[in-house]
Amino acid sequence: MLLIEVAKEFVATIDNKKTDGTTIEAKKQAWMALTNKYNALSETGIRTEKQLHALYDNLKKKTRKNISDDKSELYKTGGGTFCPKTTAVDEKVVALLPPQFKPLSNDFDSSAPYYIIDIVETQQLNDTQDSSQEVLGAKEDSVHQLQQVKGSKRRISPLLVSDITPKKKDLFN
Repeated sequence: MLLIEVAKEFVATIDNKKTDGTTIEAKKQAWMALTNKYNALSETGIRTEKQLHALYDNLKKKTRKNISDDKSELYKTGGGTFCPKTTAVDEKVVALLPPQFKPLSNDFDSSAPYYIIDIVETQQLNDTQDSSQEVLGAKEDSVHQLQQVKGSKRRISPLLVSDITPKKKDLFN
């Protein structure tokens, strides 16, 4: 999204939490410069400062809501699959404003684990692709297993198929 790309340059000023006279004036100047740069690069038409400011605020609100909904869905009981609501735009907004989306860490807080979410990358298979191959880069003679390593990092290690395949028993011996 163009607004997010342009806002990267001005984010320190436009998201400053101070409300004194000089900061407010600096924010006005930053929004004017952001609007001029956005309109110079935009192919959809001219936007006003007020419109861009509203869009920027709405993007932040929507991102906060989507992240909150994802956390609620992730910890919901009852089974089913987790379908995240966050989008690529939400990820760009979070990358632009990490202090606003990452809580302060406190190991003594009872809800501290709630904010620590491991994100596991998945690969979607095409209909033409064999589901037993290429999921995790598996070879014909090996299976990959996720192993928990110190902290929250995970490592994939190969196991031979013969290690996990049960041996056939001879029923007559």
